[in-house]
Amino acid sequence: MAFCGERMDDASQAAFVDLRSVLKKFINENARYDASRIGPDYDEKTQERLQETLRRFGRAKLCWGAAFWFAKSVLQGSLTPESVVKIRKRLESPSDPMKGDCL
Repeated sequence: MAFCGERMDDASQAAFVDLRSVLKKFINENARYDASRIGPDYDEKTQERLQETLRRFGRAKLCWGAAFWFAKSVLQGSLTPESVVKIRKRLESPSDPMKGDCL
């Protein structure tokens, strides 16, 4: 969202930082294979992929397309206090993060 000039309110930003941290911990502790873990260079690789996509398709395709608005809506819905509680509760039970439903 930040890449596209969208800002989150302070509460959403705090929830995002918190959930990102606990999700990363959960994935790394429960991943069946090393390749499924989030490595220390994850953010750098993600930024490189984003830059490559930007070069190929342009900012308008990334930031104003339907996929962006859908992703933004899903993210905002995941950051409500109720959703954060549900996600944190789900992460209390160890499981393979690559199996099952999406939270």
